[in-house]
This record gives sequence, C-alpha cells and structure tokens, in this order.
Amino acid sequence: MRDLPVIELHQTAPLARGRAYGEAARERIACNLEFYKGIFMNLTGEAWSNLLGRGRSLKPMAEAYAPDLLIEIEGIAEGSGFSWEEIFLLNVRSEVIFSLKALGLEPPDGCTSLLALPEATSCGSTLLAQNWDWYAPVIDGQVVLKIAEREAIPALVTFTEAGQVAKMGMNAAGIGLAVNNLTTDSPRPGVPWLFITRRILESSRLTEAAGRVLAARRAHSINYLIGHAEGTEGFGVCIETAVCEEHVFWPEQGFLVHTNHFIEPGRTFQDLKLKRDPYSSTLLRLARTRRLLQKGLGRLGPAAIREILADHYDHPFSICAHGSPYSTGAHPMVTCLSLVMNLTRKEIEYCPGQPCCGEWKVLQF
Repeated sequence: MRDLPVIELHQTAPLARGRAYGEAARERIACNLEFYKGIFMNLTGEAWSNLLGRGRSLKPMAEAYAPDLLIEIEGIAEGSGFSWEEIFLLNVRSEVIFSLKALGLEPPDGCTSLLALPEATSCGSTLLAQNWDWYAPVIDGQVVLKIAEREAIPALVTFTEAGQVAKMGMNAAGIGLAVNNLTTDSPRPGVPWLFITRRILESSRLTEAAGRVLAARRAHSINYLIGHAEGTEGFGVCIETAVCEEHVFWPEQGFLVHTNHFIEPGRTFQDLKLKRDPYSSTLLRLARTRRLLQKGLGRLGPAAIREILADHYDHPFSICAHGSPYSTGAHPMVTCLSLVMNLTRKEIEYCPGQPCCGEWKVLQF
C-alpha cells in the first residue's frame, strides 16, 4: 500500500530546517524534478537551463513577502544536492505552467474541497476535506511535513510535493487549509501561491489567515478554503482569487464547497477553465458535492465525508477523479490525495492516491 513519508522538522532556523527537509526528501525531490523537467519541456520545447530562468521574475516579490522561505529553499537545495533554481522552480511550478496561456494549453482539471461546521456534523467537529487532483505520476512524489512550534508560530502539518514549502494542511491553533486551482487570463509576476499557503498555516486566527491572502500581490489564481475550530465552535471562509480581484464566501447551511471555476464572475479577468476545456468536471463536482452535503446535514462525520470524496457519480468525471478520456495530455489527471481534517480534534485522515481504492491512515498532532 502507498504511504507518504512523514518528515518532522524541529529546527528554528530556516536554513537548518530546509537542509534537514532536503536531506530527508532527496529521492522524492529528484523524482519530482525529473517529472516536471519533462512536463515543462513538452509544453515549451525549451532547454532546462532556459526553463529555470522562468521563475526568476517571481523571486523579488516572494522574498519581500516571506524572506525566511527563500532561505529555507536554499537549505532544501543544500540538503538535497540540487540547485536553488531547481528547488525554487518546484515551488513556482503553477505560476510557470499557467503563464503559458498564450500557447492555448489545456489547463489541468481537478480538486474538490469542502468545509462542514459543527452544526452540520454528527460529531460536533469542524471538518475540512479535499481531493487533490493532479498529474498521476506525482502521487509518489508527495511528503507530509510536521513543522514544530516556533515562538508565536503554531506547530503545523502540511501535505505537499517533495521540495515545496507547503500546500494543504492544518495547525495546532485549529486553522486548516484546502485549495483549488483556478485559471484566468491574467497571470503576472507576484507572490507564489505556495508561499501564501505556508503563511496561512502559520496563522493563529481566521482573520490573520485570510489577511495573508488579501495582503499578497498574487501571481496566480487560487481558491483558498480556510477553516478554524476554537473550542466547540467552528467557522470558515472561501476566498477565490485572481491576481487583482478576490471574492469572499461564508458558510451557508453549515458548509462550504469549491471546485475549479469561479463561482462569482470576474470583473477584471476571464475565467478560462471552461473556455479551454469544455469537458471539465468542475461544474458537476461542485453541484454533486453540495447535494451530498445537503442530504447528510447533521449526520456528517469523517466516514460520510470519506464517502463523498470517493463518490463515482458520472465516472470518470467524478469527485473521485479517474482522468478524462478527452484529455490530450501525456499524463492523466487523477485524485492524488484525499484529506479529511478534524480541526476540532486536531486529527487528519489521509489517503494517498484515489480514495475509492486506497488505504486511509490517521495522523495526529
């Protein structure tokens, strides 16, 4: 059965923390770099040395937003034996891939996220969940990072690709994060979205976490679904972002759901998801997830959420993704990871690969 290596990082200095991470994840970082090297070269036809330069325009704003993460990336490079440019490219791979809009490329489909508040659940907990859908070969390139408490920064757990500083996860303050990729016609140099996810997971309050998104000069369009549990209470917010615009949604009927298109139309941009891929499952997954949550209101526990994530209605365009037969890409887009995070109990259930056939595991703080 597949599993993800859990890397525990107790170092307080970012260089030392990155170095320990790079050493522990060296083999998976190598695999991810080899995979993305092929993806980038297939998309552009450019030499690898030229592709490394595509991320350089993002460095100044990344450094202004989170200088410690640039140092941490330096440590990851030292520990893994790869160059700083290669590790930085892993952390800005979305900004590079989605800036190739002029080529008319098919945008990757995927990711279903949901939040259920205590009034909607059978266990009285705040549950945040996600199917992370991406290129199938990346399933075995993932890691779990457990980063210890540092001064006023709570301990956190994040599930991400080896070499990256963060993605989805939760922290000891009850903040949790799920994400959805969005596709617009307006990418620009700015703060990489993985830097923003790390700052969200380092936040102690919901307002602070949301502010990490709103204050950033963003380079890429992402939906951030942020949950927070405090005692027996829970709440959350959905912030769908383009680079110069954001839309904020609050829970209704005790839950929130998001997939890969903008729920609110853009004023300053175009949503390219359905324009480029008319066979995208994003509309169906949104409606289907909402319906399943509504049917289960008051009875939603972790087991019920796992069933939703494994739902096969309209397979293979289902919530549990199995790749579109209309895709022209070399690699299928499938569910690479499922997460059910109990923000109240500080417990995470996760399944590497597709939740319909994978083995669920439990991780606690």
